[in-house]
Amino acid sequence: MSGNRKISLVLACLSLAVSLLVSLYITSFQYSPVIVLFPFISLAGAIGILLRNKHLLIASTLVSLVITTLGIMTVGGLLAASSLPLIISTFVYPGDSRKAEVDEKVKKKIIITLAASVLIALFASLAETSWLYDKYISMGLLLSDFEFIFLFLLLITLPLMGIAGVMGGNKDFLNTAAAISIVPAIFMGLLTESFLFPVSCTLLVISAFLYESEIGKELKNKQ
Repeated sequence: MSGNRKISLVLACLSLAVSLLVSLYITSFQYSPVIVLFPFISLAGAIGILLRNKHLLIASTLVSLVITTLGIMTVGGLLAASSLPLIISTFVYPGDSRKAEVDEKVKKKIIITLAASVLIALFASLAETSWLYDKYISMGLLLSDFEFIFLFLLLITLPLMGIAGVMGGNKDFLNTAAAISIVPAIFMGLLTESFLFPVSCTLLVISAFLYESEIGKELKNKQ
């Protein structure tokens, strides 16, 4: 087992341990079948790593994010503590080791698109955090408020991870960032009634498709 795969497995196991503690705590005062089953999502991610199935790992991360975002108004930021290690493990897990080669002009265009995605997510987040600052000043922050901050930072960070993937020739990084961004972008777009979060996500997804198609063209040209 490679070093990155071991780290990814450790993170998934950490997510499993945290999700078990969170599940036990929440069910002690509020029973929910979804919360009871929540640890099994992290377990599925760990199994995906052991079976060398990254699709299962990404799927478990997406399901974890769905439950985390849906629980934002009820159990606050507790679920985010479990989702975060699982998200990190998807990026640490070694994917396609072959370095992708694309035309430099196309690469620059994709990076510019991703930079626009970062700026839009940053602007949208700052526009929505004024009320959080007011609550911080009055010492009235709640657990759910920390989860909002977690989602804002996630939506800003994912396009940056995509840029790192493009610059390093790692298409797996970009594809993973695009896949994970869909859930929080849709949720925050609906919750805040801001179209900017989905726009940022759309640019990230388009960049992933463009990069993938350009890799295909380069392979055909070599043949």
